[in-house]
Amino acid sequence: QGTPTIEMNRFVYYDRLPDNIFEINLPESDKIITVNTPLTNPDYGISAEGLTQEEACYKITKQVWQAIDENNYEMIRKLAPLVAHLNDDQLKSMFDQARSVLGGESASLKLLEMEDIYEGVLGPTVPCVFQVGDKKMIVDIVVMFREHDGVSSCVIYGNIGQPRPVE
Repeated sequence: QGTPTIEMNRFVYYDRLPDNIFEINLPESDKIITVNTPLTNPDYGISAEGLTQEEACYKITKQVWQAIDENNYEMIRKLAPLVAHLNDDQLKSMFDQARSVLGGESASLKLLEMEDIYEGVLGPTVPCVFQVGDKKMIVDIVVMFREHDGVSSCVIYGNIGQPRPVE
């Protein structure tokens, strides 16, 4: 009843944590299981075999932009597995909304160039300059590499932040 309040009388700080606080007792290796998530599932992404990391980053990034330009939602889901759960209507709505906010509903999203890759917090990141309507924008696309049964591949993890105008 009434306005909630908090009353504190003292703070207790622990000068020293126990030495074993971060020790983890893992089970025997035959009891560890691997869980496939969309990001680790080998059915998603492209093979990176025979490619440098830079070549694979540019290849998958170019493919996802082409899929966006062609409204190829099946390919978008294959390359960017975090959106694999979205159906065609949901993906269309997502890209239509981006077009509308950035340049008008009928504006196309066209990749103009990919700048030098940098190592971001989440992994290799490809700055992509694109045209939307009459605006030039840039967005940073993160590529995730993984290995499954000794085969290297990569997926589009997503973008970092919002598209921003090219200056």
